[in-house]
Amino acid sequence: MAFYPYKNFTQKKREAMLNYKVMLHKPKLFARIFGLKLDKFLVLVERIMVLWDQKELLRLNNKKRMRAVGGGRKYKLERIEEKVLLILIFYRHNVTHEMLGAIFGLDASNVTRLINKMLPIFEQAADPLLKTYLQQAKEYSEKVSTPVEFFSKYPDLKTLIVDATEQRQNRPKDEVKRKNAYSGKKKIFANKTQIIVNKKTRILDVSNNYPGSVHDKKIFDLEKTVEKIPSQSILLGDLGYLGVPKEHSSRKILLPNKKAKGQKELPTEQRRFNKEHSGKRIVVEHAIGKMKIFRVCSGVYRGKEEKYNQTIRNIAALVNLNYCST
Repeated sequence: MAFYPYKNFTQKKREAMLNYKVMLHKPKLFARIFGLKLDKFLVLVERIMVLWDQKELLRLNNKKRMRAVGGGRKYKLERIEEKVLLILIFYRHNVTHEMLGAIFGLDASNVTRLINKMLPIFEQAADPLLKTYLQQAKEYSEKVSTPVEFFSKYPDLKTLIVDATEQRQNRPKDEVKRKNAYSGKKKIFANKTQIIVNKKTRILDVSNNYPGSVHDKKIFDLEKTVEKIPSQSILLGDLGYLGVPKEHSSRKILLPNKKAKGQKELPTEQRRFNKEHSGKRIVVEHAIGKMKIFRVCSGVYRGKEEKYNQTIRNIAALVNLNYCST
């Protein structure tokens, strides 16, 4: 008979495996294991508890539900802290659902269902402003008459930085999808996502996901990125966005200087500008690096394609929660 380590686990045994109470007194260890600071974890739990209760109330009062409220099986992980820890381990270490089941005393199918239920509410709990902040700022920018008035309310939007990041995916079986997913730059099958950040590395926008063959500028155009940002803001990009400043000459979009064909090196002034530009633009690389601390964002993505974008948005929201005031 096969041995299943998650069978017949009591609540105390599951807590003992995680050493949850012990780690509450070791914040540095907690952050290394789960990728989230302990105080931010407690904030996240409190927010998710509200959203989870609202979602459960709707589910239990569904007209199609045959059982009365309170009937049916209970969740094996009753505490919301355990549910959040399971998601954090999944995001931080990108382990399989079977491994998570062994850790928490669940079947892999229970883990899958729990992840699917938590997926839509995680972003809202970690950073409620991620979806709306830039849009609200854009609407306000159209009402004010001067940049001074706009930046008095949104000082963090003076300079914005845009970049795209790639993540390896499994080789698609379909020939068309395989061709679209192949990134000639990285020589991998990948998904691409564009993000916009401010100088404090706060992530302000996460694009839809695109196949690895799609160029950065193409994503920029498809996302209508210029329309997303306030007209008073300066937008910094790399050479992947060549042509954007000319196409949007009325906006403040700065790219580094590129050597002309046959030119050995740039003039001193242009080299100096490129160095300053690189120093300002590096914050978007830092933001991407913080996202990739969570290995579900940096390893091979094994999940369903339709859930990829929400997973990336959840990681971006966690990074904002962890490093920025939200």
